[in-house]
Amino acid sequence: MKTLRLILLFFEYYPIYLSVFVTLIPIGILVAKYRKLEVGFRLLLIYLICKFVLDWAMIYTAATGQNNILLHNLHVPLRYVLLSSMMYQFLESKKLRQTIKWMIPIFLMLSVGEIYVSYQPGNSDQEHFWVRYIGVLECILMLLWILLYFYELLKSLKVVNLLASARFVTVVAWMFFFASRVFFAPFLYYYARMHGRLDLGALDLIPDYMDLLTILILAVAVGLITSQNND
Repeated sequence: MKTLRLILLFFEYYPIYLSVFVTLIPIGILVAKYRKLEVGFRLLLIYLICKFVLDWAMIYTAATGQNNILLHNLHVPLRYVLLSSMMYQFLESKKLRQTIKWMIPIFLMLSVGEIYVSYQPGNSDQEHFWVRYIGVLECILMLLWILLYFYELLKSLKVVNLLASARFVTVVAWMFFFASRVFFAPFLYYYARMHGRLDLGALDLIPDYMDLLTILILAVAVGLITSQNND
């Protein structure tokens, strides 16, 4: 009961994190349409389930006064592996797919290296509040795969109505997410390490609002799935 009270108090102070429940909407739609899903959307479902579990774990640790930085840092490589694998399924070019395939182990090695260095004795929490370089690299790589997907799509002209395409709307959702993060990840890192903290007001919550917007767009996107082709 004490833990429940702490979590309710946390939501009272930070109501934006109630958006964790919104993740259940696309999860529910994907589960209901599971038999119709291609591999890319099944990977998206796995990620959303992992995200929901990790979000709750971070809320729990924050509400109970524990450090959740490690959970956040582990979320980055997990997200990249699953979402880049999703883009691998969406892209048609063998060269691009091979590039994504080779970048996954490289990204994982870099992630492990940076997390290890960040947690060496002498580094304060502020020094590794955000996985600095890996977070930015993730955004750049994902935006690259997204732009290449758009290029392939426009070049092939296979999809007549883009707004009715589950793949297209899904990729647009992640484009908004990573485009916002590529700026705010390094900005919030340097903000967090400042000794004299500044009150940024609503700007502090922009990444959270973008995360909520992404999930809402994904709910619309997966709702468009009608066949196993999922275009």
